[in-house]
Amino acid sequence: VEDLTGDGVFDITVVFQNGHGTGYAPEDIHIFDGVTLEEYKVEELYETIGNYVEFSADENFCYIQIDSKTYTVDKSSLEPHYEKTDWWEKPYTSQIFTYYVEDKELIIELPCQYTPSGIVGSIFAKYKFENGEFIFSSASYEK
Repeated sequence: VEDLTGDGVFDITVVFQNGHGTGYAPEDIHIFDGVTLEEYKVEELYETIGNYVEFSADENFCYIQIDSKTYTVDKSSLEPHYEKTDWWEKPYTSQIFTYYVEDKELIIELPCQYTPSGIVGSIFAKYKFENGEFIFSSASYEK
């Protein structure tokens, strides 16, 4: 329970884990006004993050670009753990993600994969409340 909309009223946030298994834990999030119990729409950033973050790669590096900042991952750091034949053309995010609230902000963590089981870091995307819904605000990458 936290005021995520900035209207001075506590909102109710409910996160459901809908599955389980090796590395697979999809979550659904629902946010309700604490007084009216109206449910707010939440952009599904695990599906739309590609609109805000660009993933690419060349022979030696993976690149994650957010706004004008480019983060670089050296592929040689992956070599001792994963065969090159298992590497994908570029990193991506998948159905593995986690929602949380920090300092009255809704955040989703989206791990970046370059192999079926190799995570090279995470995208941390923040939401903003605008026109009655939670939408993308900003993002960063951390190894």
